[in-house]
Amino acid sequence: MRTALLLLVGLIGCGGNEEGTPQDPLAFNGVWSLTITVTAADGVCAGDAGSSSTRDITVTVTAGVQADTYAVSLSGFLGNPANKLTGVIADWPDVVVTGSYPEDGGTTTASYDLTVDLPDHMAGTETWSWANSQGQSCPNGRSTVIATRAP
Repeated sequence: MRTALLLLVGLIGCGGNEEGTPQDPLAFNGVWSLTITVTAADGVCAGDAGSSSTRDITVTVTAGVQADTYAVSLSGFLGNPANKLTGVIADWPDVVVTGSYPEDGGTTTASYDLTVDLPDHMAGTETWSWANSQGQSCPNGRSTVIATRAP
């Protein structure tokens, strides 16, 4: 019932350090391709376990109020530019994004814990839930996330 949730948070830097992690979070603006693989799903979404999808998301990063803190905006979930999530980069190269958007007649709420490990690659996990007004739900979903700069 629930399509695999999409998220992107991929970061790219203007250079890298010895470990390959990008140095500049602001350089991660643009279109990123992410692959989401559902590792756990329950409720009406139980059949989604093992499914995988790849989608493009537009990422915008701006400098935050505090030094070394950045605001993150992700738009284009499910192909709709109005589906937008926000988050923060506070402990580079870790990225945390949370939010909700409409999906399949209900609302998906998601939290992402991702780490930039190469200038054009990020990986991590997504925890999600989905519910509609008819009492159907998927309360405890989990997915792996792999993000790369879109070609």
